[in-house]
Amino acid sequence: MDEDKLSPDLRRDATRMQEVRQVAAAVLRQHGDDLASAGRTAGWANATWLSQRYAIRVGIARDTTDLIREAEISQYLPSAVGYPETVAAGVLDRHEYQLTRRVKGVNLADVWPGLRWDERSSALRQLWELGQMVHEVRDTRALGALRDSSPLYPRSFSAAAGELDRWPRPGC
Repeated sequence: MDEDKLSPDLRRDATRMQEVRQVAAAVLRQHGDDLASAGRTAGWANATWLSQRYAIRVGIARDTTDLIREAEISQYLPSAVGYPETVAAGVLDRHEYQLTRRVKGVNLADVWPGLRWDERSSALRQLWELGQMVHEVRDTRALGALRDSSPLYPRSFSAAAGELDRWPRPGC
């Protein structure tokens, strides 16, 4: 398993990660599956396990609602976007979770280093087209669940430019 990208401080808390694991196990058990047969996979903001039938994502931070919001919005996405079917979403022991049907595929980040430039270009074009489909959703029920900003991305160009100062420059 690759090192997870976000919430490293929470991931070092063994008690917190045990809570998250227990939530994943309980949700899978409710749906006739077993965490022991699921593989842990890298994630950005959530702990994720893949079983043969399901993907279970559990929020590491307590008392958040991002996965529930995502599950709600996903109902209104066009099927061409390919968002997996949500089986269940909720909160258990202060940790939100989302259980979706597992879909065939590979993580683009895993295969990216081995792609030729034309394959990378094609992948980016496909992602752009999917993003456009998402942004074309006009159902007011979906719009009501959206945020006015992302906790992961800067809100303005100047804030984004300021973020660049944190990254090392080539040759430095």
